[in-house]
Amino acid sequence: MKLWIDNNKALRHIDAIGVVICLAASLAVYFFVLNPLVKQRSFLAEKRDEFTVQRGESSRLSSLMLSLGNQLTAAQEDLSNNKIRLESSDRTNQRLAALTVLFTECSLAVDDIQAGKISAGPMWDLVPITLTGRGHYSHCIVFLQKLRQTFADMSMDRLRLESNPVTSEEPGRFRFELLWHTTPEARTARDP
Repeated sequence: MKLWIDNNKALRHIDAIGVVICLAASLAVYFFVLNPLVKQRSFLAEKRDEFTVQRGESSRLSSLMLSLGNQLTAAQEDLSNNKIRLESSDRTNQRLAALTVLFTECSLAVDDIQAGKISAGPMWDLVPITLTGRGHYSHCIVFLQKLRQTFADMSMDRLRLESNPVTSEEPGRFRFELLWHTTPEARTARDP
């Protein structure tokens, strides 16, 4: 019977060692194999999400670039077909007077109108014109429509409208920053 008890103790000792070895092997597999795989899978999922967002942004920017390219092509075609006749920047005072008349026609009050420094370009020069004043929002919209119809050689750079929502009867304040496309100075000097 003693032999059987000794054998039983030996077997229990072997079983305990086996359990410890299995537990150690399981922990080793977890820490050295499974845990890095889980972390890697999480990292890859995060990168996949970032890639999806970046792909969407890339698609949006590509379509925007295509749209802007089409607008540029149309503008270049208009210019090459001479649909828009550019004037000399020497006529700045006449242009400011014409803009003031257009503002008056649109029921807008001009507080200040200024022409900025001319920026030279290879195909045209740009004359920045800043207009500030008072008027209702709807009159500003009418002005912008008439501006495009009357002066095809001008574009809007910035627009700022301010109003007090409490007193809707009081006209708002506006600031239009326009760009007037003129013939380049070097070309104007050569042409009769």
